[in-house]
Amino acid sequence: MQRKRSFQGLFLIKEWKTERKPHFMIQYKQFPLGSLGTNCYVVYDDTKQCVIVDGDGSGRPVMDFIEQEGLHVGMILLTHAHFDHMGALPALKQAYGCEVGLGAEDEPLLSQPALNLSALMGAPLSFQADRLFQDGDTFSVGQMHFTVLHTPGHTQGSVCYLVDHLLLSGDTLFAGSCGRVDFPTGNAAAMMASLRRLANLEGDYTVLPGHEGVTTLSRERRLNPYLND
Repeated sequence: MQRKRSFQGLFLIKEWKTERKPHFMIQYKQFPLGSLGTNCYVVYDDTKQCVIVDGDGSGRPVMDFIEQEGLHVGMILLTHAHFDHMGALPALKQAYGCEVGLGAEDEPLLSQPALNLSALMGAPLSFQADRLFQDGDTFSVGQMHFTVLHTPGHTQGSVCYLVDHLLLSGDTLFAGSCGRVDFPTGNAAAMMASLRRLANLEGDYTVLPGHEGVTTLSRERRLNPYLND
């Protein structure tokens, strides 16, 4: 969830490709899902291995795409444990039976409806993660090599995932904005520190945020007031 929203339609699908080295491509599809248009991403490589990042609603558009492309789901990754990023977990976990990964400090939110805000929506959600990530953890799925960045602020355990030139930023960094800090375990000072950390990453990244459009880190360094505070 974010400071400003202007969603336009459901199931808008975007496809981008980024070269990691010759003859190797990482691709992704973006799916705005659920009542808040939360972005779900399928990130995949030439070997047809993929990860699913976040997801709300039934998850059906995501599952249809995975079947269409003949992808194998290696892991489901959560950027944080709010209802609109985890609502599709029952369907996705049942469909693929793979591990669910989450920042370790968000484990209490994943299992407590009052903290993940699902209780407020009248549809309590409670799950368990298979893998709990710490800052700096690395893991691979297929030919994709991920690094976990702990970026608290929106929640205490929010994380971003770096893979090649992609930055999956969840509700930490948006195009021109950042995530709210007034939900349980949110913290404004932690958010600002996390945004400074992202701004100081070397090089440029395509930023895949939890809501609204894709951006780049170089653009946000120039134009995002929360990265220039």
